[in-house]
Formats: sequence, C-alpha cells, structure tokens
Amino acid sequence: MVVRLLLERNDVNTGIADDRGRTPLCVAAENGHDGVVRALVEKGNANLNTADLWGRTPLSLAALNGHAGVMRILLEQNETKADIIDAIYGRTPLSFAAQNGLEGVVRILLGRADVNPNIADKGGQTPLALAAEEGHEEVVRILIERKDLDLSTADSFCQEVASYPAENPYARIAKLVRDRAEFTRGHAASLEHTDSGSPEQSKQSEPPSKKIRRF
Repeated sequence: MVVRLLLERNDVNTGIADDRGRTPLCVAAENGHDGVVRALVEKGNANLNTADLWGRTPLSLAALNGHAGVMRILLEQNETKADIIDAIYGRTPLSFAAQNGLEGVVRILLGRADVNPNIADKGGQTPLALAAEEGHEEVVRILIERKDLDLSTADSFCQEVASYPAENPYARIAKLVRDRAEFTRGHAASLEHTDSGSPEQSKQSEPPSKKIRRF
C-alpha cells in the first residue's frame, strides 16, 4: 500500500490539512477507506479529533457518510470523542447518522455508554427528532430501545402529524414513539407501586423472627 510506504518515512507529516481543513485521516474517514484509516491510526501520530473548517472530525465524517468499518477503527481508540459536536449545526455523530437513516452506524454509537442520545443541535433537534422528521422508521425503532432516551424530544413531531391517517409513514413513527412513552410510564408506575408498599404489607412479607426456646 502506497500509504504505508509513505508512513515509513520520517519526513511525512500526517497532520497537514488541505484547504478544507481536512487531514489525511479526515479524508480517509470521509471516503470509507478502512485500510488507510487503520494505517494512519497505527502510525500513532494522527490527531483523532482534529476538525475541518466545519468542525467535523474523522468520526463525524465517517458517521455522516455511513462508514461503519471506519467508525469501529476510530472508536477502538480511547482518544476518540464519540459525542463531539460540529461547528455548523451543533450535531453529534449520532445526530448525523440518525438524520441520514444509517441504521448500522446508529447501532454502533448507541452501543457505547459515552454516547448521549439526547444532545440537541443548534435548532433544538435531537437524534430522535431528526430521524422522525426524515421518516426513518427503523432508526426510530433502534433509538427508542435506549433506556435513557428522552422521548419527549419528539413531542412536537408527534403533535404535527397527529391528524395524518394511520397508514402514513410519519403517523406510524409517531405511534411508535407514543406507544414507547406509554410503556415507559406504565413500567415506571408499576415499579413505584411495588416499592411503595404499605408498612403493614412490608411486615407481612418479612419472614417471622426466629424465637429462642428456653428449657
């Protein structure tokens, strides 16, 4: 590979950016070149979070374009910031992936504990709201399975399509969100009811104390 030959040289600077502010790692990530990305990462001197003129890092560019393989390589590195926000829209890699309906990328990001699914962009749109408004039903299904997802961020969307016929794709998405919200509320209420049993009930559920027999 030509890239590996170049990386063996001491006079090759992997941090030089083009007129868009993109380093070789950014360009490779944007175009889905897994092998090049791995070679640059293994070289060890590439800044994984360097942003271009639009504030997009290699991870953001990979997520935006649906390059799951590149993302896995980047996320293997502890230095990679999974929730980094771009400068133009204020969107995270998850937001980009959700808006573009990239199911595989969304799954990868949601599988990480350091990814917050509720970060809103400059327009106040979360990944859930973006996916819903773009009609990406499967992405919405994936998102609502995340327990810490704030379903209320799609309230405006649900109200907007409330009059749509049931068979409309957007109406189906709204129903998904409402059903999940109802299930979550019901589950929470059930847990609260279980935890708040009366003292009398608690006493009855306790095992009888062992009495000491005296002879």
